[in-house]
Amino acid sequence: RVLVAISDAYDVSDVELHKTYAANQANVYVRSGVRESFGFFMRNFPDITVKELKEPTSFMAHAARMAPVREAFARMMDSEGILFRDAHTPLICNHANRIVRQAADVRDAVLSIIDCVMESRWTADNCEHVGGNVVIELGQGGKSVQLLVDNGLTLPAIAYAGGQKDTDALVAAATLLHEVGGIAARDAEGAVSLQEGDLAVLRQMFGVPACYPLVKEFLVREFTRLIAGFQLASRKSIPRPLRRFLEIYQHTSAARDDLDLAGGELALQVQAKKTVVGDSHTLGRVTTEIKVLKPDGSVTDRCSAGRWTPEALVFYFSRLDGVPVLDLIRSARRMAEHHEQVASLYGTFASVLSLDVGAETAGREPIGVMSPQAVATLQILHQLSMLLLLRVERPAIFMSHDYYHAGGDLLGWCVALCAADALDVEDAVALYANHLRGVTASDANPTDGIGDILGRLREAASPLVSVTGVPLAAAKDIATATRHLFEQPAFDARRRYLRLNGDVQIVCLGSDPDQETFDTAPYGSAVTIVATPEEIAQRSHSASLEALEHGCVSSLTDDNQRVLHFARGRKILSSTVFSYIKLGERVLGFGKGGSESMTMFVTAEDHHAA
Repeated sequence: RVLVAISDAYDVSDVELHKTYAANQANVYVRSGVRESFGFFMRNFPDITVKELKEPTSFMAHAARMAPVREAFARMMDSEGILFRDAHTPLICNHANRIVRQAADVRDAVLSIIDCVMESRWTADNCEHVGGNVVIELGQGGKSVQLLVDNGLTLPAIAYAGGQKDTDALVAAATLLHEVGGIAARDAEGAVSLQEGDLAVLRQMFGVPACYPLVKEFLVREFTRLIAGFQLASRKSIPRPLRRFLEIYQHTSAARDDLDLAGGELALQVQAKKTVVGDSHTLGRVTTEIKVLKPDGSVTDRCSAGRWTPEALVFYFSRLDGVPVLDLIRSARRMAEHHEQVASLYGTFASVLSLDVGAETAGREPIGVMSPQAVATLQILHQLSMLLLLRVERPAIFMSHDYYHAGGDLLGWCVALCAADALDVEDAVALYANHLRGVTASDANPTDGIGDILGRLREAASPLVSVTGVPLAAAKDIATATRHLFEQPAFDARRRYLRLNGDVQIVCLGSDPDQETFDTAPYGSAVTIVATPEEIAQRSHSASLEALEHGCVSSLTDDNQRVLHFARGRKILSSTVFSYIKLGERVLGFGKGGSESMTMFVTAEDHHAA
């Protein structure tokens, strides 16, 4: 929109596009003689910020007017016998959405620096998708790292200028990853315990990131990916020594605040237990028991009562009163560019929204005013897309705890119904659209379709939390609760009750409620606000979300997964089951007794053999 207007108003010799820096930024050359005029012209766009990035200069690159220089440079290379050959490593172009290896393409990419617009946005996107683990900028300034960050790069990016400490950090990181990779790939047929040196590597997995902040994010991400890859995809096929290696890292990560990591302590086992016997001050509270391996090889038990250990997760949805429609549309387009499932979700409502979310429309702006129903549809789809994105980017969050869905108002309840797979998205949108038109559930008749929609409610794949705070999963209970909510003239939970018999971690996707909104008494709660999709996709943008994911990955151990599966079947919390398992015992399985019995099969672990 803005660039088209500029090209209509100014000749390319006065104002010329230099760089598409990011989705929200373009850099242009402005001739000094029209600088004042250009400033007045840009006041036509009050939502656009104009900033002078460089002092006036006669040097130009990535400018079409430099085409004669390109031709001269090409002739010079030919006359000097400068030849290109096929690259052994793919090269990412900065003038087009291309990755090249052939000699002719490499030569063209070099020449394009002179007269082609710099497409930084596509460069950053391709860095993301070539299968790399980290981006390292070689040279001074860190401008390339900043460019990648501004474009939403999710990979760790490191600026390296050759300093000794930074060199030591990169060498230490590479050496450690090589050692960890060797352990992960080792043929451990017949082995039952860790090999000599494995514990030293585990200590280095905490020592190197602590010593070298430059590589901390990169290493923690790599260790997390390694654990999630094994634990989520191939749990049954993991050799026992490798499983033990990974679990010691997980337990140590979970208990890091209660360990002397610098002194070499490791956690061999961590159990979060609900107090089931005691006085009113301690009953129902969670304590954490830790089996600690000392550097000298001795093993001791440690108890921590002050650690925050959530027993359940709640995904919370509500109206997005403070989010402009334009922001929702731009967000939809960005998410759809990278996730086919999101594009498909929005595509289902293309006729209602009259909105394209494909990559080719990323620069367009909406035209006209949207109806209330269309805006509400955008809000519903936005929150569902963020939940979908969270599942794709951070699956461990959904694997390690019981989780529930809650709505703070009618729109939030509709999102929660879809999130719990209790209702199709089309029906949820129609249900809320009827509400906006003033049709209530008490008015339901065969002609308005509300009765049909309520009849299509089904059992939830994961529970919803009712207005009174209790979990709902059965179709008839959900239908009764939904009808009751839509029969009221208004439902807006200024106080949201969550009665889940344990400490609750609340995750708000897109909404930003007050901390006082949630009542989990007599248990504790913590709230993680995920304001934008970028916070999900880009690491280190939300400290609260990073901490949540880190805790979830640390919980993905065999024992925790067995207990979680059993606890879900009994509709109790894992912390309650662990109350009956001693530190030092490993769960083998559970009996299939009656509803009031709980038979467990455990074995004692030889922790001195690690």
